[in-house]
Amino acid sequence: MQSRGFKMALVQMKMQREKAKNVLKAHKMISEAAEAGADVIVLPEAFTCNYSKFPILENAEPIDDYETNEEATAARMLSEAAKEHSVYIIGGSIAERRDDGKIYNSSPCFDKEGNLALKYTKCHLFDVEIPEKDIKIKESDFYEFGDNFGIFETEYCKFGIGICYDARFPDFSQVLCREMGAEFLVMPAVFTAPTGEMHWDILRKTRALDNQAFFAFCSAARPIEDPTLHQCYGHSSIVDPWGKVICDSGHEETIVYSDIDMTIVEECRSQIPCYSQRRHDLYKLDKVT
Repeated sequence: MQSRGFKMALVQMKMQREKAKNVLKAHKMISEAAEAGADVIVLPEAFTCNYSKFPILENAEPIDDYETNEEATAARMLSEAAKEHSVYIIGGSIAERRDDGKIYNSSPCFDKEGNLALKYTKCHLFDVEIPEKDIKIKESDFYEFGDNFGIFETEYCKFGIGICYDARFPDFSQVLCREMGAEFLVMPAVFTAPTGEMHWDILRKTRALDNQAFFAFCSAARPIEDPTLHQCYGHSSIVDPWGKVICDSGHEETIVYSDIDMTIVEECRSQIPCYSQRRHDLYKLDKVT
């Protein structure tokens, strides 16, 4: 069986309030990862600004016309870095301002020539309240809902792209893998520290096992010195199709690397053939007995 191997880098960076500083840091860390031999480089959700309402609104930019629009500083940097280093970049996510003035949470993915190959927009918005954890977040106050699925196709595999809260919805990942052919799920994220402690490890392993696919979370780092800004869980990581965590960054600012062999997906799916053994004839709730 021919190997389909590549090196992935997860960039776990601290994000501050100032967009220009974050974009510069992201570029430096992308360059570091590329020089270390990474073929695919992933950034965190909302990497241009700390994940808080007002920095997001202040730092939103267009994506589609990144080549000509002066405001599209982050998207243009990603394109130029991908081309300069001949790498694939899954660009975390950017607060995207569209022509209608509305803001979306979008993940731009660039090929080795610097072309925008995919733009996935987050479709599950994090509107939650957990009083005992002092968590109250309503993303729909500042983001609009997306309505597309994201497949980023490379010579290594098809990557299924999601963003953060998307990981909690098994149907979402199943569509990407079972209907659209993804073999590697990649989800930039900024889980809160409390929800990360509760569910990060469970979700990363479960989504990998559900779909017999590789799964990667790419988070921002913590702690952030400014107490008014969002504190992320960290622990950028990759899980293989058997549910084994093959790398985990901890919570500090770093780049974590892993050599990926995509033939493991084929081995896992052939040895435990869940896909062919599904009982669609029974998966209907016509009545309860």
